[in-house]
Amino acid sequence: MNPEPDRSLRRLWLLGVLLLVFGMDAGARNLALLVGINQYAGVQPLEGAVNDATELRSVLIERWGFAAQDIVTLLDVQATRAAILHELDRLLIRSRPGDLVLVYFSGHGTSGRDRGFGLPLPYSTGAFVPVEFKAEGTREEMISRLLVGRTDLRPRIEALDRGGRQVLALIDACYSGNTLRGLYRNTLARPAFTKRYVALPPRGAGSEPAAKDPDLCGYNCASAVEEAFPYRAVAYVSSASEGEAAVDLGSSVLASVPTYDGRPHGAFSDALLRALRGEGPLLADRDGDGRLSAAELHQVTLNFLRQRGLPHTPQLLPRLEDDRSGIAAAIFLQGTPPPGTAPAAPAAGRTLRVQLVDATPALTTVLQGLAQLTLVERDARLIVRRDGEEWQLQSAAGDEITRLPATGIKKVVAAVRAQAWVERVLAAPQDSGFRLELELSGQARGSVAVGGQSIHFAVRSAQPAQLLVLTVSTDGSVAVLYPGNAAELQPVPAGTAVRIPSVDTESILVQAPFGTDQVLAFAFPHPEPRLRELIGGFWESGAPQLEALGDWLGDPALARAQLSLVTRPGPGS
Repeated sequence: MNPEPDRSLRRLWLLGVLLLVFGMDAGARNLALLVGINQYAGVQPLEGAVNDATELRSVLIERWGFAAQDIVTLLDVQATRAAILHELDRLLIRSRPGDLVLVYFSGHGTSGRDRGFGLPLPYSTGAFVPVEFKAEGTREEMISRLLVGRTDLRPRIEALDRGGRQVLALIDACYSGNTLRGLYRNTLARPAFTKRYVALPPRGAGSEPAAKDPDLCGYNCASAVEEAFPYRAVAYVSSASEGEAAVDLGSSVLASVPTYDGRPHGAFSDALLRALRGEGPLLADRDGDGRLSAAELHQVTLNFLRQRGLPHTPQLLPRLEDDRSGIAAAIFLQGTPPPGTAPAAPAAGRTLRVQLVDATPALTTVLQGLAQLTLVERDARLIVRRDGEEWQLQSAAGDEITRLPATGIKKVVAAVRAQAWVERVLAAPQDSGFRLELELSGQARGSVAVGGQSIHFAVRSAQPAQLLVLTVSTDGSVAVLYPGNAAELQPVPAGTAVRIPSVDTESILVQAPFGTDQVLAFAFPHPEPRLRELIGGFWESGAPQLEALGDWLGDPALARAQLSLVTRPGPGS
């Protein structure tokens, strides 16, 4: 019996499923609901949200195959709670299976993670603030005026998901009450950003404290457990990770932090619009084929905000460990290739730009003699400052890398050399042709973890590959996290998320010293016997082995991923 007809039928069935799930059906439509709110009834106004929504509408029509009649835009007074929910309900009616539905919010947000206000929202949800919201009445009354992720948005997104729609949610509103990072509070002149966050008043006397509910937890809660991503064909890219406040680039900061069109925008939305328009370094569609995934949008906006030193980190859902179907890397937007060209690769051997603030002559002399560094007065990638009886190293993104005693300069030089080594490795040209993803997981998300949390990492390669994961600690030492044994030398199948540490019962406990560690991941598409020599590897900053390792890891054929892990003290740490 010839099995070919059965195989052909199976192939046709599989193709049909892929077309439905990944939106490649030529007959599928693109629909969008765009919400932008500047002028609120009872909270601080913003400047950029309306520009965000109107400019996104334009680029979706010009470049990404959206028809004007298929986009609903709610601006300022139009964006009431009732109107937003009504249009979310209409998306199911307006669309059909196989369609792409894009939902975009730009404005204020709030969250159960608000440290100090005890907002009785579930730990694993956030809330978008509609235009008529006022912080009046009881806390329960205030919450009833919000658009709460779990109770208001999730059921409607689930209905679209069950109905075979492909959903891309883009959110430029912060869901955390944490303060802005250190760079914007130190003596270097930096803009005073407007945060896209609303903190509600404290609970009144007699209210039940949130800490008694296991699902209600403040920002520093180390034991909170979040539920798995509940959707099948939904991807979500937000402007800020947990513990961060998204910012509005208003008119007062445009001179120092210009937007792509010179008008106020959310920092995340500015990066998003640059990417969708194919602007130079933010050309997310690298091959110019007009296809753009949620994962690509996340990566390019994340990189741009970090390079600009802006104080929040876009996050992507589903996370690697939840995304078994690869939906975040699937094609979400398909349209006319932007006219831009792929950016040139960074020059190999690029030096680290370092700014010294109140440095001693001895430290200045030593650092001037290091070939890996260039001392500058502005636009530094690393800032070294004397702060009383300590040396402080700070990244361009405002993250404190480490603090060291001012009794000597040896440890400072070691930490600086390690940062220069990271810069050198990341500056090497890349031509791997496939994607490598690296993500923080466990009790912390995004890029920030607090003392007492148990964390691990997830890595996924788009091609079968051997993996190498290194950490560069706050003291400058370099250690191999993976492979940790001979079994981990085996190639990992394409699309498989690898947990590090690989044993499910093992995690990494966040503890002092706090600061910023660099986590670097590499994927080797061809067998590499030298990886065996790296099992359990550990080197102090400046070790001669690191020079050779840096040369090797600069191979353009390797896929790379990098994570700046910011750790901070938690309760009791």
